[in-house]
Amino acid sequence: MKNLFIILFVFISQIAFSNVDTLKVESKITEVTVFLQGAQVTRSAKLNLIKGKFLLLFERLPYELNPESIQVEGMNDCKILSVKHKYTNPYRKSDSEIEIQAKIDSEELKLQTIQNEIKVFDIEEQLLMDNRILSKKGEGSSIKEIKEAADFYRQRFNEIKKEKLKLETIILKLRQGIKKLYSQLNKFAVEGKKSYTQIQILIECEKQNMSMLRLKYYVFSSGWTPSYDYRVEDISKPLVLVYNAKVFQSTGEKWNNVKLKLATSNPAINNNKPELMPWYIERGFPDYKSFNNNTTGMISGSIFDSESNENLLFALIKLYKDGKLIKSTQSDIDGNYIIKSIIPGTYKLVASYIGYKEEVKQNIRVLQGKIVYIDFGLKNGNVHLDNIVVTGMRGRTAGMSSKRKAKREKIKRKTKYFIPTTMNKVITNLEYEINIPYSIPSDGMDYNIKMKEISIPVEYIYQVVPKLKNDAFLIAKIPDWTELNLLSGKSNIYYQGTFVGESFIDANQTKDTLNISLGKDSNIIVERKVNKRTKAKKFFSTKLKETIEWDIVIKNKKDTNIKIIIKDQVPISENKSIEIELIESFNSKIDKKTGILVWLLDIKPDEKKTISFKYSVKYPSRIYLSTEF
Repeated sequence: MKNLFIILFVFISQIAFSNVDTLKVESKITEVTVFLQGAQVTRSAKLNLIKGKFLLLFERLPYELNPESIQVEGMNDCKILSVKHKYTNPYRKSDSEIEIQAKIDSEELKLQTIQNEIKVFDIEEQLLMDNRILSKKGEGSSIKEIKEAADFYRQRFNEIKKEKLKLETIILKLRQGIKKLYSQLNKFAVEGKKSYTQIQILIECEKQNMSMLRLKYYVFSSGWTPSYDYRVEDISKPLVLVYNAKVFQSTGEKWNNVKLKLATSNPAINNNKPELMPWYIERGFPDYKSFNNNTTGMISGSIFDSESNENLLFALIKLYKDGKLIKSTQSDIDGNYIIKSIIPGTYKLVASYIGYKEEVKQNIRVLQGKIVYIDFGLKNGNVHLDNIVVTGMRGRTAGMSSKRKAKREKIKRKTKYFIPTTMNKVITNLEYEINIPYSIPSDGMDYNIKMKEISIPVEYIYQVVPKLKNDAFLIAKIPDWTELNLLSGKSNIYYQGTFVGESFIDANQTKDTLNISLGKDSNIIVERKVNKRTKAKKFFSTKLKETIEWDIVIKNKKDTNIKIIIKDQVPISENKSIEIELIESFNSKIDKKTGILVWLLDIKPDEKKTISFKYSVKYPSRIYLSTEF
């Protein structure tokens, strides 16, 4: 009776399942909210459904998709019965791949045929060498016979060498062509070897309806970093602050013409309330930071042929943790790859390319906020592509080590980035909506996006330390800068349309005023010189006394008034036998602990001002002192 009940239950379940229609949903990415680490992707799909039950399938979604983040919205007059996900790899060879593989097979057959021809010539050469003895049994060869034989051998050997050289040149061209075909095939294979997520949504519609379904999910390998531009045309005008974002993603999906939002929050942060752990005195204090630190690292490098050092484009790179695939990417047209947003830990990295032997790098340690550089020199694994030595072609790889170093430096410059570890406490959750759609490829590179631009009234002031350098540097002072909602990040500085350098904004500093150095201004002329007329030495028994006076001349060649801070110093002594006296300081402020003098001057256009300071040094005559610097 029990078995009959089970059979009946299964039969009823099969009937119920047979009434469910399965639909493969065509959707596109319409909106992406990018967080400092990670992004929420919104896919949209138009559905025209009748009354009944439907199993909606969203296929080839990112493998790294967080299942707990899946949200389904916009289903009118339909109930969502269940949402499931599973990992798939629906790879099937396309017609293009089959065609490319056929070309490869054909070219390799030609290659093998030509190699066989070279072997035949090798055999003929050996036969000639084995039968080059001209002497007859019991008698010698005539001069005529020797000459005829020599002419024959010379002519035939030359013909063989020429034919072999022609064949070897053809082989070289065939090998290059086959490599290009493998590169095309590998591009398909990279896509085919990826694992994906499939989302299954079971719904029941009460009546026929048209709906715009929105599917949302969170992916890890994306994010953005803040950067800024400071632009000053003239010190009589406000400072222009441009908010920029460097957005990256390597999710495997193409974000084509999507609506972007940039958020300062980070949904990957652990939202659980803090808990104390047992504190065993012999083990030291518990490391709480490691449980709550979401700062990530990055791996970057290049993929190349180990023999020719040629770049391998579209090579597949996979990142594993404890045997589980975490992320994957492919090399670009320069053979470079990049994997971002990697949680600190120890990983395995695998590089593969069709026609080459797979290479594995074990125990790669990724640290917080650091870039790990891993290069792969893959070895040819195809038996038909043996090295062919052609006269005059050897030495091609000479000096490649320096090229690899140069390439590494190129990657370093290309992947230079900043990972924010903390944020200004005032900023809790800001969101910037980008007005125009953007396209962000899935290559892990940084793409610059302008968020907004504002003008800020600031105080401009020059600063010069003529003892060290006669250049006057322009400083912009931004009061109440915390109201600007700045995050820590790199800034580019432009003065009068010229890029003058980089700086860094530390959003965690506690000062009320943010000082920005805008570079030196050649229109401010500064000169520091010693006034020798007041310099003298006087003898007091065993002591010497020197009096030194310095003149600092500042000329303003600009057509506007300027404020300028001048800094200099007098020596200070830690030896009681050495006495220092400041005689005159031209109304400067002095820090007695450091001996630093500070003047604040207002200078009109084309005005020249001179300030002076004088001090004396009294010291034992047995001591040599440099008192003039």
